[in-house]
Amino acid sequence: MNKIVNEETIQVMDIDTTDSYRRDNNTLGSLLDDISDELSPTYINRDYISQRQPFMWSEEQINKFYTRILNNQPIPEIIVCEQIVDGQKISFLIDGLQRLSYAELFKNNIRPVKSKGAEFTHIKYKKRITDDDGNIKVVEEIFDIVGKKYEDLPEFLQKRFDNFNISVTRFFNCTSEMIDYHIRNYNSHTAMNKVQYGATNASNITVGNIKSLSQKHSFFKNIVKTNSKNIKDGSWDEVVGRAIMATYFLDDWKREVKDVFVFLDEKSTTEQFECLKEHLDRLVEMIKDNSLNELFTTGNTHIWLAVYDKFTKLGLDDNKFIDFMRKFKNDLHMEETTDFIKDVYKSRQSRDKSIIVGKIEGLYELLLDYLYIKKEDVEEIDYKEFLKANVEDVVDEDDIEMIQISANEVSEELDENSWMLSDQNYPSYLAIVGIAFRKDEEDKLKEWLPIYIRNNQFIRNQQKAFLHMKESFEEYLQKGMVA
Repeated sequence: MNKIVNEETIQVMDIDTTDSYRRDNNTLGSLLDDISDELSPTYINRDYISQRQPFMWSEEQINKFYTRILNNQPIPEIIVCEQIVDGQKISFLIDGLQRLSYAELFKNNIRPVKSKGAEFTHIKYKKRITDDDGNIKVVEEIFDIVGKKYEDLPEFLQKRFDNFNISVTRFFNCTSEMIDYHIRNYNSHTAMNKVQYGATNASNITVGNIKSLSQKHSFFKNIVKTNSKNIKDGSWDEVVGRAIMATYFLDDWKREVKDVFVFLDEKSTTEQFECLKEHLDRLVEMIKDNSLNELFTTGNTHIWLAVYDKFTKLGLDDNKFIDFMRKFKNDLHMEETTDFIKDVYKSRQSRDKSIIVGKIEGLYELLLDYLYIKKEDVEEIDYKEFLKANVEDVVDEDDIEMIQISANEVSEELDENSWMLSDQNYPSYLAIVGIAFRKDEEDKLKEWLPIYIRNNQFIRNQQKAFLHMKESFEEYLQKGMVA
């Protein structure tokens, strides 16, 4: 009953309406009969005027639904509203149209279970067998339901499907207004989005590593471009996952966020997340506010974090990277921008591998130009191949391992923060240790290295760095001169 108060309608349910419902348990088989047999006294009409169309689910949703039923796992309740029309009771299916429609397809052998999205597809079932002595036994077997229709199932699983228990709530004596009310309310929930769903496919350890940064680190509170939507919908969880992918696994880039979570669950390490945290700490320390949030968006933050990881290997002050970012931000607003900015950086295809690689490589090249560094001087070097090319008689892993052991011993005599022991200088350092190792002159190397470090600076081109060290060390050995 509605009352008019100050010309506003106050909605109040009658007591009869609030109490007029019942919950029952029905089998799936009986419900499928009820929606298909119009002459049955228990017929349920699935064509209410406000009801949406059937068959709205994705391939993944359909297969998950089938595997859930065949594994005998509960599904949400079915809602039926009864209405008196011209003196006759009509039962309308209000919520559950998709579930019953797809169940009907399966029961009628129109659609099989498919693999996409399906989980627990190998199902244990019981069957009776007669042994060699004529005794009847019940044994357990495993049946793969992928590719199977209802008619292909063993009898045990057919019966499980038909007798599957579903809760049904029935509302009685409904008006059209109340039916629409129930449709609105039972369909008002928000489904998990792709990020939230993707996270359910990874272990708690991996998701914990991601969320410890995306939800707790000050970088994602004070530096990036946030809004009420991307704070709630898990967008920054995806950004952290994609930052790890872009930094460590770019060749294995995944377009779909679910595949990102699955891949990281198998391949990522806690150390990689710790390194990302260290980078975020450094960026927060240098940027301090949201002045660069135009660059740190949900579509580009992981790109910038991957480029910053490359920058950290150059051995330069972080201020130079921040200065570059500020210049790039200004370049975005110039009337005549570069083809890279127009065609690549501003591309809307933010998950395509070719675009991701293009953005990272393009920004890194711009960064090197800004720093007046030649690309060939900073290209990543395979230290094993470098060692084989520059040290005689290094042919296999055993040779390399012995030189690495020697390098670790020599490094104990040096300042651990020295440029000589930096990641960027590792190939040339390992090679000079290899030279000393082959000459059996490790003790002389320990004497010479501190002098060389004190009188020289890091050379980015590792071939040039090695040749310079080799020449100086050989002079030291031959003449006893200070490097």
